[in-house]
Order: sequence, then structure tokens, then C-alpha cells
Amino acid sequence: MYLNAAGIIQTSLPPTELLEVLQKIESDFGRVRTERWGARTLDIDILLYGDRIVRLPTLTIPHESMLKRQFVLVPAKDIAGDWVHPTTRKMLREY
Repeated sequence: MYLNAAGIIQTSLPPTELLEVLQKIESDFGRVRTERWGARTLDIDILLYGDRIVRLPTLTIPHESMLKRQFVLVPAKDIAGDWVHPTTRKMLREY
């Protein structure tokens, strides 16, 4: 059983530094990274970062699976349906 939510933040941190902060929050709440795609107590993802596209070994923005997962899209559309996905150029509400 799990709960999904979406949030919007405003930050001056670049994407890689934001990822570090989010991973620290996960760790502070007891997340231990033992296996990829394994069970986890908390998982905070960066779905979009404005209109930026980031492709690094440790970070992909927009999140590579967000358009395939309704449990990600539904809360994101609820709060940011007018946001434009930077690679497809469609508004989130169109998915």
C-alpha cells in the first residue's frame, strides 16, 4: 500500500543539488537504498524542472516514466495541468 502526491516548489538550486536535498530528506525519513526498484518508505522524484531537459547518469528530467504512470500523472495534473512537458510540448492535462 502506498500514497502518491505531487507538489510544486520554487527553488534556486540547480537540478542536481535539488536531487541531493530530496535524497537527504528520504534518508532522514528512513529510506535505505538497497536495490533499484525495491520497496521503499519514501520516494521523492523530480518530474519536471521548468522547461529544462536533463540527461545525467543520476538524474533524468523530465522523469522518464511520468507519462506512463497514471499514479504519477493524476496528482501532477491536479496541481499543474497547464504545465507543458518539455519534450512532447503537450500540457499535462492532455495525458
